[in-house]
Amino acid sequence: MPFASSGDNFAWLRHLAALLVLWAHSFALSLHGTREPLSRLTGGFDAGRFAVYLFFAISGYLLALSLQRNDSLPRYAWHRFLRIYPAYAVCLAVCVFGFGAAFTRLPLAAYFVDAETWSYFVRNALPISMQSHLPGVFDGHPFPGVVNASLWSLGWEIRWYLYFGVLALFGLFRRRALFTVLALLLIALTVHDKGLPQPTAADSSVFTPLFLLAALAALWRDRLPLSWRALAALLLLIVALAHTRYVGSLLIVACIYLVLCVAYRLPVLPPPKADWSYGVFLYGAPVQQSLVALWHDIPPLPLFVLGSAGAIVLAAASWRLVEWQALRLKPRADDFRLLRHRSKP
Repeated sequence: MPFASSGDNFAWLRHLAALLVLWAHSFALSLHGTREPLSRLTGGFDAGRFAVYLFFAISGYLLALSLQRNDSLPRYAWHRFLRIYPAYAVCLAVCVFGFGAAFTRLPLAAYFVDAETWSYFVRNALPISMQSHLPGVFDGHPFPGVVNASLWSLGWEIRWYLYFGVLALFGLFRRRALFTVLALLLIALTVHDKGLPQPTAADSSVFTPLFLLAALAALWRDRLPLSWRALAALLLLIVALAHTRYVGSLLIVACIYLVLCVAYRLPVLPPPKADWSYGVFLYGAPVQQSLVALWHDIPPLPLFVLGSAGAIVLAAASWRLVEWQALRLKPRADDFRLLRHRSKP
């Protein structure tokens, strides 16, 4: 069974997903009017949406796997906090005192006495109901005033951390039959309330089945065959049903299955010595907005290349100075597992 292998490619998948976010934003922020290639082929399901699906599929799978092995709620909450919040808090400060102060159109004195500057910390403390603007920053851009366009998905991920914590509290990750019944019921209720998931949706109609189906894949991994032929069949079915209401559901299933095939069926690459994926995710959007401010009509390709380079520099600093230092507070056994799996939030 491929799931019994001694390694996986999840860390590299997360780096790919982080770069796909920058790739999609490069077209959305460009004034050249060029649509992102995947979006042109699928009618709206662009590389950024694909990246979010990859992130959530990986998170749902790895979190369920971890909670099945050890569902201690204090341990789970502490580990999630260490992985998310230190780097996130520093990113908020960098956005306010770095990007915001550098690119605001207001005098610095006015910027720093504006209530909106300081409410950016308060309203974003828990990234669920977020403030995306800072006073006078990035006005007039294609995403006007949005300092960090990536953070909306982090809010949804943290919601599902909380939901998984509630499920773990009742020991459901150790009772896969009961978890399966509950997960399918929640998915059915979501479909009843919201309808079938659409490829361009960004709400519970997409994220509920993404997280729960990925968790089911983890709990039933001993019964789940991984086959490139099955993946190819799924992709052909998506093409055949591209203009029907079923394509959104198929995309969710295909992305989860793709993640598992790439993680376990491809030759396992040596894990990266540093996990820059979260830092690239956190800093990619403000770096690209800064480039647009400096070069207003920058084409998509230079915006992607330069934005990726800048985000990687900040991600490397974030990993070395913040993330790794926080993760060292985990027990030593968990540090060893981190080196193999690099669990992203």
